[in-house]
Amino acid sequence: MNIFVYNEYWEYQRTISFSYSPSYSINNNSSKYVTTDSSIYKYDKYLNLTKQTDSCSINRGIYYNSFNRFIYAACMFSRYIIELDENLTTIRMLATVYQPWFITGYNGQMVVGDNDNGNVYIYQNYLIVQTISTQCTGRVSTILFDTYNQMLVLCESNNYLYIYDLFGTFTGISISTCFKPASMNFDSKGRLVITCMNQIDIYY
Repeated sequence: MNIFVYNEYWEYQRTISFSYSPSYSINNNSSKYVTTDSSIYKYDKYLNLTKQTDSCSINRGIYYNSFNRFIYAACMFSRYIIELDENLTTIRMLATVYQPWFITGYNGQMVVGDNDNGNVYIYQNYLIVQTISTQCTGRVSTILFDTYNQMLVLCESNNYLYIYDLFGTFTGISISTCFKPASMNFDSKGRLVITCMNQIDIYY
């Protein structure tokens, strides 16, 4: 139940211990939001706790919409997506018929990965406008959009990264990853970083 801090050269700096298991986090201005099994936490830039909410159980993906300044978090077992303001006050609950796991956004749309069936759901104005069936046989761990207008889909059950175009068509390109990939993102140098159960892989 730790967060490990590295510098931009991926040199270890320090460890921050928590009393819970963090799932996903986002940065918004000078604040950091972290999801866990039981709560969503808000920290300042020095990682001092400033707010906490227990809006749902098994919180996973979290996404900040810079257009409306709302935060969206996946409530997996409850099968809904919660919309909150920046102070973690609940605005609305968006019911789903699936188990939402990861949430991100692209071009003003909300993009949600499923926990079970490998689907990716595209939302516009709180409604699903497209469902993409991916190569994942189970959980979609992370969805990432690159500078080439491609959608990268990380699959924990497959141990693979699959690349799609923006219409949801598989490009045929895939990368074998480390065991049980949990998340991915680009670092400050534009390198793709994938975190797995026991290691971090950096692609140059």
